[in-house]
Amino acid sequence: QTLWNFRELLLSKYDSLVVAWQQGLDPRRINRLEEPEFCKRVEALGFDGNANLLFKYLRSGPHKMYVTLSDLDARAVQAYYRGDQMAMTMRGTKAGPHESPRSWVGRGVGGSPDSKSDAAFRDTRLT
Repeated sequence: QTLWNFRELLLSKYDSLVVAWQQGLDPRRINRLEEPEFCKRVEALGFDGNANLLFKYLRSGPHKMYVTLSDLDARAVQAYYRGDQMAMTMRGTKAGPHESPRSWVGRGVGGSPDSKSDAAFRDTRLT
């Protein structure tokens, strides 16, 4: 539920997750956010959940000290590199589908399983 709420917050403020990353989370275009900066940005956006827990859900491994757009949405990073800020990504755009996070499990890039994302989304059942 934490990840779902965060996604909804981003899409309520920005037209896509790519734009949300560029303007809301990483405006300095560093392409990665360490936990203190991520938490600061998330709280500034108005997220009322636990920002530290959200960071832990998003990072792709327990020893990774930062998150990237790819951690937020694997397809969004593909759109970012294409220069397509409004692309439909795995999690959609404002106008895209609003699905339960449980339906995201196993739907990695190209429809193949994405274990990094799946592990994070399975963790949402614990909140």
